[in-house]
Amino acid sequence: MSVYSAWGFSDVPFQVTALPPSVQGSRLLIGRDTEVAQLTRRLGTGPKLATIEGPNGVGKTSLVNVAVFRAYDHYITQGTGPLLIPCSRTFQLSPGKTTSDLSTDVWYEVAQTLVKAASSLAAHKDVTERKLLARWLNSPILGTLAGSVGVSIAGFGGSLGGSKPESANTGEGFRTTGIQKLVKDWLAEIFAEPNSGGVVCVLDNLELLQTSESAREQLEVLRDEILTLPGLRWVLCGALGIVHGVASSPRLEGTLYDPIDLSGIPDSLAREVLISRVEAFGVIDSPYLPLEAEHFSELYHLMRGNLRAALSHADEYSQSIADAGAHPDTPQAKSAAFAAWLDSQTQKYNDAAASQLGPTAWGVFDQAIKVGGGFSPSSFADFGFKSIAALRPHVRDLEQAGLLVSTRDDGDRRRKTVRVTPKGWFVNRARTRNAQ
Repeated sequence: MSVYSAWGFSDVPFQVTALPPSVQGSRLLIGRDTEVAQLTRRLGTGPKLATIEGPNGVGKTSLVNVAVFRAYDHYITQGTGPLLIPCSRTFQLSPGKTTSDLSTDVWYEVAQTLVKAASSLAAHKDVTERKLLARWLNSPILGTLAGSVGVSIAGFGGSLGGSKPESANTGEGFRTTGIQKLVKDWLAEIFAEPNSGGVVCVLDNLELLQTSESAREQLEVLRDEILTLPGLRWVLCGALGIVHGVASSPRLEGTLYDPIDLSGIPDSLAREVLISRVEAFGVIDSPYLPLEAEHFSELYHLMRGNLRAALSHADEYSQSIADAGAHPDTPQAKSAAFAAWLDSQTQKYNDAAASQLGPTAWGVFDQAIKVGGGFSPSSFADFGFKSIAALRPHVRDLEQAGLLVSTRDDGDRRRKTVRVTPKGWFVNRARTRNAQ
């Protein structure tokens, strides 16, 4: 049995996966109303691509999922605004994946998304009369795709909106070319008006391509294949200045909105994050956790707005309490247990790093902390070096120790593409305490 089940939860309250496009996901998104409104405006206007840039773990994908869900729900319940449909999965480009592979995945997932949504909407008589949805539900293409992508439409009389499902063609050739043509035709049919909406797809973690130059090259190829087609709305997400680097491409000029720069929510809202998760996943009146809201706030502050890292470490702490057979049940006992765990984690990370780094690397790390945790290699003089080449080996040592992470931006070396990691913030806590 999961320890969280024993403590009165239906699921792990510290889940680090992106919030889903659902009612629950919407309730769990805290402090992002301004960014949701910004993103919704961009998606509703089109056809330019919305972009989001922010540190790893800040909640970029969660923001997209919730914004699109709210827009979709508003259209279904109110009948106004563009119809924005969240795609059933997010996509990533990586060095080992071709643009052709990505395109094939996109068309298949968009087909799945449209057919599943149609199956759901067909049961709602109050929405099936709307012009846009009527085109969707009565399209002959729906029946063909329903069979082709393996989505059952049983329960609707063998058809949706009067369309007859064709025999499924499940061959690989049909998957790569047939579905693509069907989906293109269907999107053009459904979203005939320029601002009527589309299926919203997310291309996440652009930093996996390692350099902004590589990301630009890939996106330039994808621009006409999938990124700018009617009926699709895209959000490109990345960290460490890479979206700004991509936007400098002449071939992508006029295609991308300026990035929504996403930073962490204010520390004062971290308590609400924990409280909302206890309410969402608790199945008894007073579910138990070995930490209080203020302890989670302390973790969040330590991680400098990296919500994913704060949630992950809160889970690790909770598991350690269960492993020890402990059960602190008063605020004082919880505070003592949490403080002891935090000190032990801090010392563990610091000891590991100390054995790998020399004085010069530590000097670079301390200066990175001093400038706020993010810097550009072009600021080498601030670190006491005469060139980027002289600074780079010490940044590399800190990366190998897990204290820094960086992405190269060959188009603009002024971008703050080097950042302190969650492990680095633990080590900084140790160094600060040792210096006192």
